[in-house]
Amino acid sequence: MKNFVPFKGRSLNYGDYVEVYRNLKNNKFSVRVKGIVVGHVDEIKLENVKTKVGKAGRDRVLRESQKNVHAFICGTVIEDFNIEDQTLDQLFYNPYEVDRWVMRSHRNIHIASTNYVWMRYGQVFMVT
Repeated sequence: MKNFVPFKGRSLNYGDYVEVYRNLKNNKFSVRVKGIVVGHVDEIKLENVKTKVGKAGRDRVLRESQKNVHAFICGTVIEDFNIEDQTLDQLFYNPYEVDRWVMRSHRNIHIASTNYVWMRYGQVFMVT
């Protein structure tokens, strides 16, 4: 994987099921496999995607006004997909504004799952 920076010598392979979150310390996406951080990326593409927000983690953010890791994009790592003639809709999550992943342009539309996601430089795009 071209932009993958391993953590503690761990690896990431196409076909791995992962949980991805935005790392506020290094401005990259952190990638977990089976709950263990395996590395960091600037960009990753996933298929068979589900979004996840931990209620207890979000509640703690609201109570303590300090962010923690509690929101993920989960899916299978793929090498590439054809985005030509596809629509990219940006996904959005901010614990102070919404309680789940939504479309940035229509915050009343909750996105629980989608076929493909392209995560790039801190932003998440649903490919439709």
